[in-house]
Amino acid sequence: MEFDSIVGGEIALMNDYGKIRAGYIQAKVTENSTLGLVPSELQMSENDAAFYGLGINFDYENFLVASEYIVRDMDGTGSPDITSYYASLGYKVGDITPTYTYASADSDMDFSQTPAAALLPNGMPVMAVVNGARLMNFDDRTSHTLGVRYDVNAQVALKFEYNSATVTHSRYAGGTNITEVDEDINTYRIALNVIF
Repeated sequence: MEFDSIVGGEIALMNDYGKIRAGYIQAKVTENSTLGLVPSELQMSENDAAFYGLGINFDYENFLVASEYIVRDMDGTGSPDITSYYASLGYKVGDITPTYTYASADSDMDFSQTPAAALLPNGMPVMAVVNGARLMNFDDRTSHTLGVRYDVNAQVALKFEYNSATVTHSRYAGGTNITEVDEDINTYRIALNVIF
């Protein structure tokens, strides 16, 4: 996948307590496939793509707030549009900071409307190839994260984190049928941050 004519920028407002920023990038996207037979619905040549977002970070007294909203708009391409965001809240108690974060990523795409009887030269149904390819990376996700940060000193921080996520996998089931399967994933993480 090739991105050309990339133009974008970011505006940020900040003070002693935090920052608000907004950004936008647009580009032309072309996909040079080496797979041979590619249905026209999956071909990309100078298609429009845009990425934009809004974020805030605040640190006021004992409160920490961070949030970001991001959109990927792949209009008329073979890739899904994605809307994602997170919101995080923390509260400092001495050297310990407990945090909670909620995050979500939603995919959206127009699926093939080609008649089911339409075939590629190799005999494969166009609808099956297009929808199957588009769904390869088409997953929605929501997650809850609980974390604790312990500042050992000014240079060292120890972090513990538990994340509970639900991933919704979309799969092509033939014709115009799409099935969805939820998968629950729980992860634990320990990290040691050191500034030398």
